[in-house]
Amino acid sequence: MKQRRAARSLAFAALLSALAGGIAAQPPEAYRFGEVVDVQLVNVEAWVTDRKGNPITGLSAADFEVFEDGKPVEISYFAEIDGERQVLGSVERARATPSPEAEPSEPLPVDPSHLVVYFDQLHLKPTGRNRLIGDLRDFLAAEKVPAERVLILNQDQGLRTEVTFGSSWEEIDAALERIAKTAPAGGRVEMEKRLAIQRMQAIWRACKERGGAGGRTGAADPCDCFVPAAGKEVELFARESRERISVTMDHLASAASFLTGVPGVKTFLYLSDSLERSPGTDLQTFIDGICPVRTRSPGFLLADQLGGAFRELTRHANANRVTIYSLQAAGLQGSFVGTAAQGTVEERGTRGLDTALRFNERDGLLNLAAETGGRAIFNRNDFDVELTNIALEMGSYYSLAYEPLHGGDELGHQIEVRVKDRKLEVRHRKGYRDKNPDARMTERLEGAVYLGLVDNPMGLRLGAGDLRDGGKGRVTIPLHIMVPAASIAFLPEGESLAAHISVQIGTRNTKNDKGVFEQSAFRIRRATDDETEMVGVVMEVSLPAGVHLIAVGLRDDATRESSIVTTTLELRGAAGEGTG
Repeated sequence: MKQRRAARSLAFAALLSALAGGIAAQPPEAYRFGEVVDVQLVNVEAWVTDRKGNPITGLSAADFEVFEDGKPVEISYFAEIDGERQVLGSVERARATPSPEAEPSEPLPVDPSHLVVYFDQLHLKPTGRNRLIGDLRDFLAAEKVPAERVLILNQDQGLRTEVTFGSSWEEIDAALERIAKTAPAGGRVEMEKRLAIQRMQAIWRACKERGGAGGRTGAADPCDCFVPAAGKEVELFARESRERISVTMDHLASAASFLTGVPGVKTFLYLSDSLERSPGTDLQTFIDGICPVRTRSPGFLLADQLGGAFRELTRHANANRVTIYSLQAAGLQGSFVGTAAQGTVEERGTRGLDTALRFNERDGLLNLAAETGGRAIFNRNDFDVELTNIALEMGSYYSLAYEPLHGGDELGHQIEVRVKDRKLEVRHRKGYRDKNPDARMTERLEGAVYLGLVDNPMGLRLGAGDLRDGGKGRVTIPLHIMVPAASIAFLPEGESLAAHISVQIGTRNTKNDKGVFEQSAFRIRRATDDETEMVGVVMEVSLPAGVHLIAVGLRDDATRESSIVTTTLELRGAAGEGTG
């Protein structure tokens, strides 16, 4: 037992040394994690155009009105962003009438915009996807967005970071080539829908033959047979689609979470061929066309459950200043009904079916873009112009902020921005969900473990104790979380001084992206008056064998100041086998 304990301690010595020294392999300075959204302000980006879509510049805060939940709010901050400069930097300057003799003010720098490219492989088909990859390659090679500000995410059943911020063009190009060689699953979605239509056609023919639709007196109405049987097909398709769409929604929510600390505007290119908010409603059109007066199958109402997920996702993205542009990679498409049909088709069932199918596949794409202030782009076989326009919008917009009448209430709130000149049109995010400090810390941890973005103003340091066998192939690791006493607020409690801190730990297994999140609150007493004294707490985390990214966040509950640090840990099996 002593030999095993000694071996375990020696094997962990290298990790202890790295942890005690602070953070290893931090990202470049420009991409460290920061708290970019002041909890006292709600930030809103607005794009203003005329009715022909031409951008309008030169407006002031006096030209805008902002409402939250239908009530007017005062604009606390206003700027027109031109490139990476603030043309107008304050409400007072923006509202003032400029004097002809006045010296032009020096533009102020702003946080750079970032581009996120998100491939939804569950809803993409290879031909359109690879054509769009070619356009993306040309666009990114032209450096209309600097390579180091590009993040590429690739999603199927899991979510992978193909390129992180701070990468080179060569790394981006290699990632796009790698993605182009994978097999997306979007074709399966289309095939399932075709097969469902074919089965419903077969059901209708069988019901007509069984019911004697030739006009015999007293013959059963074939709709009595057809509607429930075809409704089961719709229910089956809706259930399977809902599960697949829910996977995408969960991963999109994760992406919005770990982007929270990325500074500036986050332009999110969501690449997909379809995203249905109500799967099965288009197939129901086939049933309604044949038997229009019948009651719909309750099974297809499963689709309604997705409405709340879309609402939560867009509010979540809005709270983190993520603007979604939906690009339908499939481009111009022919008739779905013509290629789906086999044998005799009941014409009544196909009336309006193509329209319903196209609406359904675009509905979710439209919703994500409209609610977050972006745009949905359809019917394009060439995306060069659209990508160029998106790059221009990343650096040209109006930035407004206001103080809400609530804070951290965890509720959803609606935002409306109006331009007083009614001939102009404005695009902006439509709402957001307010978040408490714990939720914001959790999102920052996700950003740390996925993107390596850190921020450590408090001088947080990590150490570790002896590993223990956690059972079932897992290892329990005591993490020692230490911070200088001078970095936290010790307040009088009775005859002594005490501080209250909150600590969260997030991990990610680099092989399968699985991880754990732990959270605890602590009360710390100060032992001495030494300003250099380190105080700390211990939290345990249990992990399986493999390479893990570990992020630790600490928040002083009195001052709300916080730090995030990360490290990497490799576990080579059971506790007695050590680490590397």
